[in-house]
Amino acid sequence: MAISFGSRRKQKPRSRSQERLEEALSSEEQSGLVLVLFARFIVLGILLIWAIVGTRAEYAVVYAGILALFAILGVLPLLLRRFGLSGLNIMAVFFTIDVLLLTYILMVPGSMFPSTLTPQFNLQLPSFLYLCLFVVGMAISYSPYLVLWIGFVACVAWSLGMLWVISLPESMSYTLAQLLDSSRFSDEERVAITSSRQFVSLTHWYNRILFLGLLSAIVAVAVWRSRRLLRRQIASEAARANLSRYFSPNMVDRLASGDSTLEEVDTRKIAILFIDMVDFTKTAERIGAQGVIELLREFHKRMAGTVFEHGGTIDKYIGDALMANFGTPETSPNDASNALRCAYAMIDGIEKWNQERHSNGEAPVRIGIGLHFGEVVTGNIGDEHHLEFAVVGDTVNVASRLERLTRQVGSPLVASADLVNRVREEAGGASELLSAMAQDQTITVKGRQEPIVIWKLDARQP
Repeated sequence: MAISFGSRRKQKPRSRSQERLEEALSSEEQSGLVLVLFARFIVLGILLIWAIVGTRAEYAVVYAGILALFAILGVLPLLLRRFGLSGLNIMAVFFTIDVLLLTYILMVPGSMFPSTLTPQFNLQLPSFLYLCLFVVGMAISYSPYLVLWIGFVACVAWSLGMLWVISLPESMSYTLAQLLDSSRFSDEERVAITSSRQFVSLTHWYNRILFLGLLSAIVAVAVWRSRRLLRRQIASEAARANLSRYFSPNMVDRLASGDSTLEEVDTRKIAILFIDMVDFTKTAERIGAQGVIELLREFHKRMAGTVFEHGGTIDKYIGDALMANFGTPETSPNDASNALRCAYAMIDGIEKWNQERHSNGEAPVRIGIGLHFGEVVTGNIGDEHHLEFAVVGDTVNVASRLERLTRQVGSPLVASADLVNRVREEAGGASELLSAMAQDQTITVKGRQEPIVIWKLDARQP
């Protein structure tokens, strides 16, 4: 009968994130199995030192031979691993051999040691603890199934050994209740039996099997709980990594902890920022496909970092453009001001980048930024296969139009009067942030009936 330590239940197709989670758990499990093998060599080394120091020379030689045999059993899985043969089932086979061999050594010492000890008397020694120690050591494998299997094999092996010892003609096997039965034995007979080298306590057998079974179950539960904690930790770290791609670091912790949610549809007033590279098509024709990708990666990396530094959220990348918002997943009293500061920082960042590009003989990058403040609708859109947190509404459209308007007004930054007024409100009146901005004109934005007043970057003051 084949033994399988994995679930055979038919499962639904797993998502990529679930597959990565299972791969991470499998990796930890494989690392645990290797760690078990290395822990074995450490234990064997300690036992070898003990055998040399604490036993007679002839016994030490036998002990050394036994330990060498267990070492070989530990090396074989490592060698098979080099040939791509590894996993719980293979390890279970070798650990089963370990348990059977260890049980034999503990119960039949006379076959290897020049001793007058009988098998019955050997059962009265604390050698059973070594079997328990082996089962506990399976916890390092990080597999509750392997712990339960080895615990089961140990119980069966010890019971079979006990049955063999009991079947010996000279064995005197009794339970504690039988010994205490005054109708069967006198006190003198009871003392004689328990002092005999042929006495086998059936009660000890039952207790040891019960103890070993409970020990295996407890260790398996502990391993199972640690796996659940690891699963949660891996999932949490994966979620945190995904969130960090879109949200500023100060928001990632709040979202990952469950204090905020993106599931609910909400209407709120926030600031929207659009940034785009000017004349990107011409640049793309000049630098080729590989150069385009490298340029976009560097551009997005720098601009996204600036957004995060100012508490903003990346909504989406649109080719050479980037849309960010200030006010999700939660609004703050300074969303409009943060958006304007971010726009200033982006312009400064592009200037510094262009200095680097000039020193490398590369053409400068020009940008246009549009800012608007107003009401939007937020929530998840898409289907069960692909969900996206979206910010939609007229405010988004206006911000996009303002970004395109930067070419006409000859300024890298155009903001709506709504955003400027909101900056003033956040500052409690006049704001130094607006000292570099100047009111420009009233325009009619495509797709919007009411005209809006726009402001543009006039002259940055130090």
